[in-house]
Amino acid sequence: KRDCMKALLCRLIGSMIVFAAVEGSATESTPAGITPIQISICPPVQLVPENWDVMGLRLDLPYGNNKDLYGIDAGIGNTVLDEFVGIQVGAINSIIGLESHAFGLQVAGIVNDSVGNMKGIQIGFWNQGGGFEGAQMGVINLARGDFAGVQIGAINAAIGFDREIMRK
Repeated sequence: KRDCMKALLCRLIGSMIVFAAVEGSATESTPAGITPIQISICPPVQLVPENWDVMGLRLDLPYGNNKDLYGIDAGIGNTVLDEFVGIQVGAINSIIGLESHAFGLQVAGIVNDSVGNMKGIQIGFWNQGGGFEGAQMGVINLARGDFAGVQIGAINAAIGFDREIMRK
């Protein structure tokens, strides 16, 4: 029974690698879509192209990039281009669109970065967000826009804020 499961798992992984190689060759002109699962080695070698949205689980082994993500994002380097709702866990987590919106939890070994607005919690060595509502916990915490919430760390800064800030 164990050998059968190993063979099935090997076939599944092999099929995913072949599918990722074929799909990875897609260009920006590929129509956008939605997928419940994304596995990425390094774009463009991933199950579906970067312009697709993920509603479910994305595994970034080691790096992945998609337009929007709603769900769980896990890997070494996790990047979302526009909208993020969920949990990101990795060494480096990024939501990079200037007009991006993020809601959820980011846990990083090194950096959490939300260029646009973020509502939620960031836990990592270095945490930063555009506008930020919630809690930042790390050695360095930075809000580059409006800030409402708590920063707990050695260096805490909110630039351009006009709301109450509480630091510990």
